[in-house]
Amino acid sequence: MSTKAILALLTLAATCTLAQTTDLETWTASDGRVIQAKFIELDGESVVIEKDAEAFAVPLVKLSASLPRCCCLRAW
Repeated sequence: MSTKAILALLTLAATCTLAQTTDLETWTASDGRVIQAKFIELDGESVVIEKDAEAFAVPLVKLSASLPRCCCLRAW
């Protein structure tokens, strides 16, 4: 696992809380694009999010260092 992925995971773990997964979160890509989507699960080095009833696996390295609040801790 790359250093960037490890830092993203640590940031994700530090900012996660036990929130309801039905809430939309703001996700920011490393290139600045922003999307409102629901957290589904942490899957290896990707996070699975859902927007408009469609799930997407997004590599953690493609997300900004500032990740949204979510309930990823249950995935660990």
